[in-house]
Amino acid sequence: LLKKIQFFQQISSKFIRIDQKNRTLKKENTALIAANNKANKKAKQDKKRIQKIYKELSHEITENVNTLLNPNDNNQILINRIVETNRRLEIFQRAVYQSPLMISVTNVKTRKIEFINPIFSEILGYTMDDFKNDNPFFNFSRNKSGSIVKELSGAIKEGRPWKGTYQVRKKNGDLFWLRSSFYPLFEDGEITHMLGIGEDISDEIKIAKELQINKENYEYLVQNVQSGVIVINKDGGFLYANKMAAEITGYKLAELSKFSMKDLMHQEVYEEENNRVQARIKGLYPENKHEIRLLTKKGDIKVIEVSGSKTIWMGEVADLIVFSDITKKKRMSDLLSIQSNIDYLNSFPIGLKQSLKQIFETLFEFSWIAGGGVYLLNEKMDGLELKYHRGLSRSFIKNAKFVPRKSERFKLLLSKKSTYISINQFSSISNIVAEEGYKELLFIPLIQDDDIIGSLNLVSKSETKLSNNENMIFKAIGSRISQMIALIHAQSELQIKNTELKKSLKELKKKQQLLIQKSKLESLGEMAAGVAHEINQPLGVIFLSLENILFKIADKSVSQKYLDKKLSSITSNINKIKSIIDHIRTFSRDQKSIIIERIEVNNVIKKACSLVKEQYHYHNILLDLELKEDIGFALGNSHKLEQVIYNLLSNAKFAVEEKESLLTEQSFDKTIHIRTHSDDKQIFIDVKDNGIGIETSHLEKIFNPFFTTKPEGIGTGLGLSIVYGIITEMKGSINIKSERQAYTLVRIAFPKYAFT
Repeated sequence: LLKKIQFFQQISSKFIRIDQKNRTLKKENTALIAANNKANKKAKQDKKRIQKIYKELSHEITENVNTLLNPNDNNQILINRIVETNRRLEIFQRAVYQSPLMISVTNVKTRKIEFINPIFSEILGYTMDDFKNDNPFFNFSRNKSGSIVKELSGAIKEGRPWKGTYQVRKKNGDLFWLRSSFYPLFEDGEITHMLGIGEDISDEIKIAKELQINKENYEYLVQNVQSGVIVINKDGGFLYANKMAAEITGYKLAELSKFSMKDLMHQEVYEEENNRVQARIKGLYPENKHEIRLLTKKGDIKVIEVSGSKTIWMGEVADLIVFSDITKKKRMSDLLSIQSNIDYLNSFPIGLKQSLKQIFETLFEFSWIAGGGVYLLNEKMDGLELKYHRGLSRSFIKNAKFVPRKSERFKLLLSKKSTYISINQFSSISNIVAEEGYKELLFIPLIQDDDIIGSLNLVSKSETKLSNNENMIFKAIGSRISQMIALIHAQSELQIKNTELKKSLKELKKKQQLLIQKSKLESLGEMAAGVAHEINQPLGVIFLSLENILFKIADKSVSQKYLDKKLSSITSNINKIKSIIDHIRTFSRDQKSIIIERIEVNNVIKKACSLVKEQYHYHNILLDLELKEDIGFALGNSHKLEQVIYNLLSNAKFAVEEKESLLTEQSFDKTIHIRTHSDDKQIFIDVKDNGIGIETSHLEKIFNPFFTTKPEGIGTGLGLSIVYGIITEMKGSINIKSERQAYTLVRIAFPKYAFT
């Protein structure tokens, strides 16, 4: 192409020379004409000479023009190519000048920039004038410029391109990030210039840094969240796991990265869970939050609560699983359910063996229990005999059927404490235990009237330590079994009179369980404590009466008159308990079916207070009522309003007792004041205590579900949320004012309706 351009330049030079000669001839011709009158002869001679020269030049011009313009000649193709090349050069020139990229051309020998395009000047602030006199190569690069120049110089020597990303300082001193590429330009096989192409990537670098920070923050949050997080591919393999996932499973993160769901679950659990994962990956949405059993590295089984969602991980469709270890919570829930079921069984005395069978069926719902039995003191009082068992092998039963009074196990029972220990401590059965694979044994003493009557023994094949709360519940289970045995022994005399009481207790327990499930009353435990206090006195009378009857029967000295008198006393106290229970039953009833009714607010408050007045008096809490008469009535559900009042009383009780615990050197009168009043349009209920108060920052979210100001482990955070829902349902409003360490005032307002 360069040779063709040179040829084109030669032709152009010929045209220029011809044109110059032509101009010279014209000038000479003009001079000759001017001098024609002076020298005609000479002019004629010169004219001939000029005509001859002109003729020769014209012939030369004609030949050259014909040579260039002859369409049949190859030169026409050359001219067309030159014209096309020139057009392309013009396009290339426009592209360079209009390019959004910074373009420069640097002379390799002088190390000076000889060309820059407009965007180069616009971004850096330099013009070509800035590079005329003082133009050191890369003088404008202030960040690692030495190493950059060194790398670029090496590329020039080797005749290869060079690419790099670095910071550049503009003419005004500002720094920005530049991604540039330099390409060698050759002439006759030698590098003469370097073509530089650059792009301002400051925004890109900024976004990349922000993304990196966000990634690090996200990684930190995920790794430190108090839930296990695992990303699973469509084949069940683990793509990612966080620290909590490792902690829950007992494996290291490196181990989990090589695992799949199969490694952490029994086959039947895996199949069910894998179906959920595959459904979510396909875009289906099966039931999300659920519970499954997980196998840990130690071989233990943990109960986890799992939720999953479809996600994209490294460009791959996957399932994001978040799970929490609820083993302890589940165990507590199971134990409470077991305790409730045993209480239910106690309502129907059906014989010792049948009752124990049903109890064990309930106990075996607890996954870690592998077997167990009930031992009762024999008639000779010299040891314990196995009365019922389940899940134990014949060899184990044969060798452990009788527990002598002098044995380690019997001595352990004398402590009267539920104990969870290594079963290998008992030398007499250690070999049998090794064969059966049992690891731990739980002793639950059965106590009646402060005397040992037997024990409930449960064996486990895993190391599962019980918490204090679980120990307490197992102790309560033992107490329930003891009570059941005592009731069975006395059922022949008390069956008729006790049936009604047990039925009422059954209904109460059923209602209490329903309330727990619906989370309507987070303070149901306190209510139960109050009810227990209320019925303690009549229960004591019943117990003493029964004890006297049994004593008289054993002594064969009971008379019909004496028996009628005692049974009459028992009936009276049962009716008293039934009255209290009926109130609680109404209070705890599912209120969805109750229609809107007229509510006399003062009566509802009095009923709610009657449940707790004795309990609060026992705790030295003054319950002050200021109930204004003739304030009209509200519309709604009186039982639900009673729930509201009781909940507010429970919170107030906690507040004043919490404040009292912080005041170590001064006396404190714990007071809860309830006031009713009204105006023309509304009825107001004010519940005020002088307790610890509420932080101002907490007031705006005090009605949020699961928000609580109480310490961890106390309350569910649902109480005030339920209160808010009930008040809103009754077209009312509720507001709370509080000052820390001073008071809390809860004001409820309902639309007022006149009695007329």
